[in-house]
Amino acid sequence: MGVGRCSPLAGARDRRDRRAVRDRAPSAARTGDHRLELQATIARGLAASRTRKWQDGAALCRSVLAELKHDDDALLVTHARDCLLEALVPFGAWAEVEPLIATMIDESTRRLGAEHPKVAEYLTVACDIALRSNKIADARVDAERALAIPRRRGVSAAPPEDRRSARQARHRRRSRRQA
Repeated sequence: MGVGRCSPLAGARDRRDRRAVRDRAPSAARTGDHRLELQATIARGLAASRTRKWQDGAALCRSVLAELKHDDDALLVTHARDCLLEALVPFGAWAEVEPLIATMIDESTRRLGAEHPKVAEYLTVACDIALRSNKIADARVDAERALAIPRRRGVSAAPPEDRRSARQARHRRRSRRQA
């Protein structure tokens, strides 16, 4: 899905990366940097979600969001919401995901613009939620809006392999013209 790949340690897949996530929290506490502690908590939440401990990941991300309620650090709030979304979607907590994704769509549209790829990712999740709730009309609106974003930005909605072959074909045509 791609949602949630926001922090430097978001891809904690191998042993070295997991160790970095584990070792980051004590160093953040030693330095007294509250922002770094919150980033470490988000990284631990993402790591828990990716190891299929969705309840643990969601709890960690919720704790960060609770601390950031009155903070103006929009980037950290976005990372915490992405973390929570990544924990709740596979867990199937649709009642909690629906208002969260609506907030994320509104804020990312306001902050990044209506045609940003991140908005398309969130709209895809909203479409999935609407389909699960049997709201076909809402799902169609979200899907059309999500699919229109890459086309408007000049990016193909085709899979990367198809784009690569199309790019290679354009390159061959240019080479023939120049020869």
